[in-house]
Amino acid sequence: MTKWICIGVLFVVIAAISVWSNVNVFPAPAVVEINSPAGAGSEEPGLSVAPDGRIFLTWLEAGAPRGHVLRFSVREKQGWTTPRTVARGNNWFVNPADFPSLIVIQPGANRSFLTAMEQSVNTALFPCSQRLVAGSLQFGWTEER
Repeated sequence: MTKWICIGVLFVVIAAISVWSNVNVFPAPAVVEINSPAGAGSEEPGLSVAPDGRIFLTWLEAGAPRGHVLRFSVREKQGWTTPRTVARGNNWFVNPADFPSLIVIQPGANRSFLTAMEQSVNTALFPCSQRLVAGSLQFGWTEER
């Protein structure tokens, strides 16, 4: 008797799993590939969302001879805007842990500020020390719309 009850319960469980697996309780989200406006070999991407919903992408590109270029683009309804250069430098401390960030401060005027790491030479023992004051803004710009 116990054997038949176990077989019956097992049959009900298998039937329930079979029915449940064919039901889409939550449809899978659509995945859309969006090409990046950043150039080949760019580094340290960062995304920010403005209060009005626009997406800002920042990144670094290698500059000549040993420097870097800080660039950004805005995702509009039509696609990415033409990338623009914010700053250039050859003393930045560039690594995956420290990346530029963007904050949209005032949506109407689109005032935005960026931060970036710098690199300086101190001694032979520590040739690549960081210089960054917490909360400081190294680069900033304003765009009136």
